[in-house]
Amino acid sequence: LDQHTYSDVAVSLTSPGGLTDIMACLQRQSRLDMTFWICAFSINQHASICGGFAKAPDKGSSAWAAWDRSTRNTVTGQKYPTCNCTERKCFNDQPDLCEMNKFDDV
Repeated sequence: LDQHTYSDVAVSLTSPGGLTDIMACLQRQSRLDMTFWICAFSINQHASICGGFAKAPDKGSSAWAAWDRSTRNTVTGQKYPTCNCTERKCFNDQPDLCEMNKFDDV
């Protein structure tokens, strides 16, 4: 739909025939059958995981092999790209600010 935010789509979804219009637009763009992963919990990944991967275990160990696999696209084998944004990162050592430690509560 070439939208930068979800707000216009949300308005369309609440209007009569809005879903039908959106589906027709996606069909015209050959995008109706595309699949996307959407975080239903709206986690700001730029405040957590965008800048890199977890600390690597000792190279050559089975734990390292598993870690290395988790840093790669399972289809292409390429390393996932990382982001160089300047968003402040908050992990479990800052439990009140961390967004990723709340899943068990949900």
